[in-house]
Amino acid sequence: MKYSLERIADPSVMPITLATLKKNIHLHPTVGTEQDDVLNMYIEAAADEVEQHLRRSLITQDWRIKIDGAPEYIYLLRPPVQEVIEIVATVEDLDGNQTDEVVSDYEINTDDSPAVLKPEWPDNTVSVSVEYRAGYGDEPTDVPASIRQAITLFASHMDDARTGEIEIPVAVYLLIKSRRMYAKSPI
Repeated sequence: MKYSLERIADPSVMPITLATLKKNIHLHPTVGTEQDDVLNMYIEAAADEVEQHLRRSLITQDWRIKIDGAPEYIYLLRPPVQEVIEIVATVEDLDGNQTDEVVSDYEINTDDSPAVLKPEWPDNTVSVSVEYRAGYGDEPTDVPASIRQAITLFASHMDDARTGEIEIPVAVYLLIKSRRMYAKSPI
């Protein structure tokens, strides 16, 4: 079965603040704003890299997974899952006409990582779409401290290596290795 995964709503904040990074690089948070754009770019790049490496959602964001067919269960990638927003089944009648039906009969196990969704599909389902919300929470402090520290360390390293090569410090991986989500397809 073919599938696609797309983030449909970005996080509203980054997992660390500009003030946190400035403090870490020994730059007083209230002095000078001329470097803020660059420092914010480092925060975004470090957060993105850590999030990609972990295969997790850090701050609340929405995802949509589309699957050809009607699998018995679906792994909701980019955990932790907060809630299912909507499940839609595309159903085909005998004449080949397709209609979308909202599916409300399902079970979800969010204790697993990734969460496992087991819907009851209508007959003749040809494809499905699941929208869900994932992330540790809405605020930076909702993200585990080891992940925030890894992002801070990586962003600080980018500031130190402005003109040189940027290798991710080993300490970044050591801080996050136990939280990594290993490869799974949604089906």
